[in-house]
Amino acid sequence: MWRIVAPTPSATDAFEVCTESLRDVELRDRLRRAAPFISAADDRYRIAGQQGLLHELDAAAFIVNDVANGEMTRLYDRSFAAANSAGRTIYDAIKLAPKNGLCPLCGQGTVASLDHFLPKSSFSALAVNPANLIPASSNVINPNLLRFPV
Repeated sequence: MWRIVAPTPSATDAFEVCTESLRDVELRDRLRRAAPFISAADDRYRIAGQQGLLHELDAAAFIVNDVANGEMTRLYDRSFAAANSAGRTIYDAIKLAPKNGLCPLCGQGTVASLDHFLPKSSFSALAVNPANLIPASSNVINPNLLRFPV
């Protein structure tokens, strides 16, 4: 695994960009009320990462109050990862971060998309957190594509 430069936008920046574009006013308001929790979750995530303790984080501590996990997943899918979405600029910058466009996980394939280090389905407060996103090749996303010499 190769190190890549940490993304510049903060979790709060990415979250605000994604929520601004929502048409559902009720959902947008609930998400905006959750912004301090998203920021605190980012702090906990970064501290655990610096200490090498991400594996010890409790998923229950990263569930956003008053926002369903599915709503956070859809926020990522529709407002961050989707083409022409509000957060796509951040998504693309993270995707382009690895040297020579090579997957930092396998070191061979070309980066195809981003994957979550801690899954967005369990750690919903980290769904659009740039620090939790890793550029990955299709080899990593679909291990069946890996080819080993015989």
